[in-house]
Amino acid sequence: MSLLLSDKKRLPCVRGLGIPCLFSFFFFEIMFAQRITGMVMDFKDYAAEEKKRLMQERDVIERKLNALDNAIRAYEDSVASAPAAAPKAAPAKKARRRRRSSRRNEIVRIIGASGSDGIGRAGVILALKVKGNKSAEQSVSNTLSALKKAGEVRHADGKYFGS
Repeated sequence: MSLLLSDKKRLPCVRGLGIPCLFSFFFFEIMFAQRITGMVMDFKDYAAEEKKRLMQERDVIERKLNALDNAIRAYEDSVASAPAAAPKAAPAKKARRRRRSSRRNEIVRIIGASGSDGIGRAGVILALKVKGNKSAEQSVSNTLSALKKAGEVRHADGKYFGS
């Protein structure tokens, strides 16, 4: 009879007793120690190879980093040596648009001509002959509001009167 090991090897046993002989037991320990030593050696080889691979990878990354640093320096040098752009001039202040006094004066004249009876918005629009022209009607309304705000005309009961 023999003792079955994990690697399917059989150790010789003492005949009839089923117990491994002393020699075979020491043989087993020597084999086990060699196997562990082999694993240690294999791990040392693996660690050495991994270290070598990582060092090579680090060298590649360092070369890429140096290339990027050189590119950044070249860009900064080109920007520094480029002629400076002239500062943009401040935008010119818009001149205040001069009022078109013709429409305003016409409306003041029409309101003044109405006398003490006053005239409504619709009457001003009819007198200026802008009935149906929406933008012109809006312009008349805006002008009447501006004249009222400026105190040039007064508004009461839906009619405008001269001041």
